[in-house]
Amino acid sequence: MFTQVIEKTVGLSDDALDAHIRELELERRRIEAELAASVAVADQRRLYGRDGHRSVSGYLRATINRSR
Repeated sequence: MFTQVIEKTVGLSDDALDAHIRELELERRRIEAELAASVAVADQRRLYGRDGHRSVSGYLRATINRSR
């Protein structure tokens, strides 16, 4: 998969590469905002308790391998 991404990216013109980078950054920000909102709701619901976790932090470490 990564090889295909590199091949696609190398073939872009400078303007297209610039636009692609900007699009990716906007998508990254959208995803981070959605993740933050989802984590906040999970914390509010105390979803972490279903699996025996004592905090949302422990839940995230176990669920998505997130660091402290």
